[in-house]
Amino acid sequence: MKHKIIRSIFALLALSLLLNAPRAQQNAPAAAKQSSDDRVALYQALLDLTNPWTVMCIAAHPDDEDGTSLIVMRRKYGAHTVSLFSTFGEGGQNAIGPELYQELGAIRVRETMAAAEIQGSEPYFMGMTDFGYSKSPDETFANWGHDLALSQMVLQIRKLRPSVIITNHSVTNNDHGHHQATARLVLEAFDAAADPKRFPDQLKNGVTAWQVQRLFVRVGRSNQAPAEAAKDLCRIHRALSFLQRTKRSAGPTSADSLCACARSERCGCAVESLAQFP
Repeated sequence: MKHKIIRSIFALLALSLLLNAPRAQQNAPAAAKQSSDDRVALYQALLDLTNPWTVMCIAAHPDDEDGTSLIVMRRKYGAHTVSLFSTFGEGGQNAIGPELYQELGAIRVRETMAAAEIQGSEPYFMGMTDFGYSKSPDETFANWGHDLALSQMVLQIRKLRPSVIITNHSVTNNDHGHHQATARLVLEAFDAAADPKRFPDQLKNGVTAWQVQRLFVRVGRSNQAPAEAAKDLCRIHRALSFLQRTKRSAGPTSADSLCACARSERCGCAVESLAQFP
């Protein structure tokens, strides 16, 4: 609610500045560029007012997020977009400098924040340890602590209150253990965030249980054609449009059924039945 109020104030302020800009200054090159920037900002602010929904992308490391979808959801459809990362990415490799571990993590966080500014999204971090390549989710959970990691993800979902969650990580993929562990956590957190009996100590200072309405899990990411990626964006937008039209909860998708769908279909983007999105 707070960010929606801020959007409304920004839109009105931008409109006021644009209407009151001196015409003489608008003829100068610098003023013309400023005017163009103002118009872009005004367009974005007004677009934001048409979309009350929040889209959250959950990823294991910086650069694992679905930046393309975040940009389209924000810049084209006006959704509030956020990213949640399991780690800071400090366990990765560095081919262009000597920084490793904590120093590398700091660099990746700065890069992520710069990318998020372009995307128009907000980055958040769970702070789980990136201890390098992990061979399995069990190894990852042995290091992270399953309940600790789940509680951190649930807390961020409850605080940020996304309408839709998207992720590039699937439980059907046999890849990096951090990716697989994050995929499992997303499915669990989908239900746990809405259950006041799970992590009840979080329910204070304005934090309440929160039911996410849709969960989109991408599988087969490396082999996905551009046309299929475009279809995925359309599916997400159709889900948001459906919620917008009904102005009510259409009923959450069970994370268990979504997991089963992903296991069986192995398609470009496994989601709940799309028949309800005309």
